[in-house]
Amino acid sequence: MRVIAGLCLVALFAPATARATTALAQSLEEMAEVADVVAIGTVEAAEPFFRGRRILTRVRVAPLGVLKGAAGDVLWIEAEGGEIDGLGQRVAGAARFVAGERIAVFLEAVPGRGEPVFRVVGMAQGKLRVEAGFGGAEVVRDDLVGLVLVAPDDRGTLRPAPAPPARQPLGEFIGDVSSALTAAP
Repeated sequence: MRVIAGLCLVALFAPATARATTALAQSLEEMAEVADVVAIGTVEAAEPFFRGRRILTRVRVAPLGVLKGAAGDVLWIEAEGGEIDGLGQRVAGAARFVAGERIAVFLEAVPGRGEPVFRVVGMAQGKLRVEAGFGGAEVVRDDLVGLVLVAPDDRGTLRPAPAPPARQPLGEFIGDVSSALTAAP
């Protein structure tokens, strides 16, 4: 009986399995510098497909505004994970896309493709949702579920990074990105 009670206590207080990816925190300036394209747009479709044994999602975005780089009528993004016929693969911390959502994205070109295809800079850090805030003003909001951000301290030891602002007015975000691009070498 004591063994069973002990096992129950261990099970009760044991931490749940955590599913997260650890990544270096990147500032808005760092993401803007690395990105080939920084855009605001609407996700028109998110279609999963197999590449070997991996599931990826091909995302079609209609750009509404481009802050850096060039974009035609459509931006194609390849994102990790997806679901096909009930079989799912999820990469913790990867950017996720839903048809119809408005987004702000930092994108880098995937080399060796016939058509321009992009991936998100910094995993989920490089994709923000654009949504209505209080009073109807638009805000950008991060979606860092499954992503643990770290940064080196003065001695180079990686420590949890301060959380980025969860929400920021869209106009302020655009101004910050424009300033970062102007200041970049």
